[in-house]
Amino acid sequence: MSEAQFTRQVLAFNEWKKDIVREAVRFRNWLSEHNLMTDDLKEQIEDALQQLLADQITVAFAGEFSRGKTELINALFFSQYGRRVLPSTIGRTTMCPTELFFDRRLNKSYIRLLPVETRASNISIDSFKRLPGKWKHIDLNPEDPEAMAKSFAEVAATKIVSGDIAAKYGFDTSALEPAADGRFSIPAWRHALISFRHPLLQEGLNIVDTPGLNALGYEPELTLSLLPEAQAIIFMLSADTGVTATDLEIWKEHVSHLGGRLHKGLFVVINKIDLVWDDIEGEAHVAQSIDRIRRLTAQQLGVEPDKVISLSAKMGLKAKIDRNAALLARSGLDQLEDLIASGILAEKEKLIQATLVRSLYGLIQDARDAIGNRVAAMDEQQQRLTDNIADSQSELIALTRKTKQEQQFFQRAQIVLKSGRALIENQLPVLLSCVAPDRLREHYTATQSELERSWTAAGVNEAIDSFFAALEKDLQKLDSDAQVMATEIGRFYADCRREGLVIDSRVPEFSAREQLEALEQLHSQSGRYQLRLSKLASGQGKEGVRFFNALAEKARDIYVAAGRNTQHWCKDALNPVIQKAVARRNLLGEQMQQLAALSQAGQTGQERLAEAERMLVELQRQYHMLDNSLAVLKRPAPQKAAERIITLE
Repeated sequence: MSEAQFTRQVLAFNEWKKDIVREAVRFRNWLSEHNLMTDDLKEQIEDALQQLLADQITVAFAGEFSRGKTELINALFFSQYGRRVLPSTIGRTTMCPTELFFDRRLNKSYIRLLPVETRASNISIDSFKRLPGKWKHIDLNPEDPEAMAKSFAEVAATKIVSGDIAAKYGFDTSALEPAADGRFSIPAWRHALISFRHPLLQEGLNIVDTPGLNALGYEPELTLSLLPEAQAIIFMLSADTGVTATDLEIWKEHVSHLGGRLHKGLFVVINKIDLVWDDIEGEAHVAQSIDRIRRLTAQQLGVEPDKVISLSAKMGLKAKIDRNAALLARSGLDQLEDLIASGILAEKEKLIQATLVRSLYGLIQDARDAIGNRVAAMDEQQQRLTDNIADSQSELIALTRKTKQEQQFFQRAQIVLKSGRALIENQLPVLLSCVAPDRLREHYTATQSELERSWTAAGVNEAIDSFFAALEKDLQKLDSDAQVMATEIGRFYADCRREGLVIDSRVPEFSAREQLEALEQLHSQSGRYQLRLSKLASGQGKEGVRFFNALAEKARDIYVAAGRNTQHWCKDALNPVIQKAVARRNLLGEQMQQLAALSQAGQTGQERLAEAERMLVELQRQYHMLDNSLAVLKRPAPQKAAERIITLE
C-alpha cells in the first residue's frame, strides 16, 4: 500500500463520518423548522454529533528503547518531508512518552514538554494537562523542516543526576545510561505533547510513542489509559536482539492482555530485518531466515505466526523518500500500513454503525413514517375535495369528524405520555444514585484512609481490591435496578401500543455490561501495575498515591459513562412516543386551521383543493428528504464497501 493510498483510506473514513454528521444536522434543522423538536431529541442529536466530531483513532507504539519505534513513525507518517522529522538515531531517542495529534481547538502546531521534576509530585499527567503553565511551550512551523527537526530534538533532551535523584523520580538506575562520577543520564522531560498540522492528524489520528520499560513501569496513565484506549498497539521488537527479557516483561505486563479487547488491534512488529538481507545468499535464503525469526518470536510471545509482521522502518522511509517501489515492497512497510488502515478503520466503522448510526436511523425513520401517515391523510382529503368540490358542507362534516377523532387521540396520548414521564422522573434519580459522584467520592476516601494506615504492598493490594469490589457492587446494582425499570417501561409501551402511539417499537434494552467489563479491565491492568508497589514499604509512597489517583480518575470516567448511558436509555424509551405525539399534535393543528378556513365565507372549492394539493406536495417533499437521509445512512462504510474487513481478535 502506498502512503497516498493509506491516507486516502483514512480520508474516506472521515468523509463517511461527515456524511453522517451532515444528515444529523439536516434532520435537526428539519425538526426545528417544523416545530417537532423537543429538548430530549435535541440533546440526543447533539450528543451524537459531538461524539462523531470528536471521534479519534489512536495508534500506540510500545516496546523497549532502540527498537525503532520513532523511525517507524517517521516512515509511516512523515516521509513527505524528505527527511526524519522526529529524532531517530542509533541508541535511545524517545526519552519520554510522546503524544502526536492536532489541536483543533487552538488550530496550531506546537510542542509542550512537562519537566521530569514533576515526577517527584503525586500529580498525574492528566491533571498536568489541565495546567498548561507547567509545560515548556515551543511553537512549530510545519513549512520549515529544518527548524522543526531542531525543535523535535528537544524532546530527546537528557540531564545528568545522581542515583538518589534518579530513584526519587522513580527510575530504575540499573536500566539507565551511566554518566561520569557515578551519576546517570535521565530524560529531561516527563511527557511530551506534539500538535502537528498533518493531514492524518488533522482528521483525528493520534499517535502515542512510548520510551520503554522505565516509563511504562512508572507512569500509571500509560498502563491504565493511553495504551488501553488506543485502537491499535504496535509492539516493537528488533531483529538484531530477538525477544529480550525486558521485551518479554513489557509484553507480559503491559501489552499482551490488551489484544483481546473489543475493537483492539495488536500487531507484533519485528523491525530492522534489513540486517538479515544478504545479496550473496539470495532472496530465498533471506525469506527463510525472516520466516524463522517470525516463527520463533511468535512462539516466545504465545501468538500465531501470522500476527507477527517483519519489516525495515529505515528502508521503508528511504523507499518513500526516494519513491522506490521495489524497495518499499521489500521493506514490508506496506503490509503494516494495510493492516492499520483496513483493520482499525473497519472496527471503528462497525462501532459507529452499531451505536450512533443505528440511533440516528431510528429517529429519522420514525419521523419519515409519521410524515408518511400525514401524506396518506392529505391524499385522502384531496380525493374527498375532488369528489365534493361543490359541496363544502359535506367536506366540513367529514373534516369535523376527523378532527374530533384526532382530539380524542391526542388527549389519550397526553395521559399515556404523562405516565411515562412520571415513571422516568421517579426512577431515573434512583438509578443515577448508584453511580453518583458522591458515591465514588465515598469509595475514594475510604480507600485513601486504608492506604494511609498501611503503606505496604499487601496493604495497598487489599485496599485497591476493596475499592474495585465496591465499584463493581454499584454497577451491578445499577444493572439490577434498571432491569426492574425495564419491566415498567415494557408495560408503558404496551399502553402506547393500545392507544396507537407506537406500533413496532421495541423496548430499548439496558445493560451495564460495557462498564462492568471496563472496570474488570481496569482492575486487571492495576493488578499488573501493583507488582511494582512492593517498593512502597521502602518509601516510594508518592508513586502509590499517583497510581491510586490515576485509578480513581479512570473509575470516575466509568461512572460518568454509566450515568450518561442510563440517561440516554431513559430518554430513548420516551423519544419514539414523544415524536409520534408531537407529529399528531401538529396534524391536529393543521386540521383545525382547515376547519376555520372552511367556515369562512368566500373560499371556493377550487381554492381549497389547490391548498390541499400544495400541502400534499410539501409533505411529499419532506418525506423524500427524510427517505434520502435514510438511504445515506444505509450506505456501506468505506472498508465494508471495499470488502477489506480484517478481524482484530
